Amino acid sequence: MTAGVDVPDRRGRIDLDQVGRELRRNPRIVVRDVEVTSDGWHVLRRTTFDYQSSDGQWSTQHRETYDRGNGATILLYDAERRTVLLSRQFRFSCT
Repeated sequence: MTAGVDVPDRRGRIDLDQVGRELRRNPRIVVRDVEVTSDGWHVLRRTTFDYQSSDGQWSTQHRETYDRGNGATILLYDAERRTVLLSRQFRFSCT
């Protein structure tokens, strides 16, 4: 048995490996596996999926996602220039 998967982890979470498996809206992406690689305060998952490119070819790819709860981020990549695009985001402190 694995904490956070089969039995609750120290924060009471369970089924952490199920997040992302239900994604079915894009017919060009088929999720094959979701593995929890870290289940500390936040959750790190490694997702394996099949991706169909614009030329119709399928390839298997892997991505890691860092789940901090109610938050989101995106890493913008310019494939033509082979560079990452960074931006600044103002965050209002609640404390």
